[in-house]
Amino acid sequence: MAQAAMDEDQLIENLVDTLAAHEPSGSNDLAKRLDLPVLVVRNELVKLERYGLVYRTGHTRGTLWWLG
Repeated sequence: MAQAAMDEDQLIENLVDTLAAHEPSGSNDLAKRLDLPVLVVRNELVKLERYGLVYRTGHTRGTLWWLG
């Protein structure tokens, strides 16, 4: 279980770093940059949005993510 938490922490760190370097970004672009499935990236972005760390503009395919 600790390994899973570390993996998620690393994912969040990589996601935030990538978003900071390429802001704003769509989830597809972030997934390609991180070499991860889009669904994994979207799920993490939604979690980060709940915590107020990122926000989004636009809808559906036009959604862009920003650091909060």
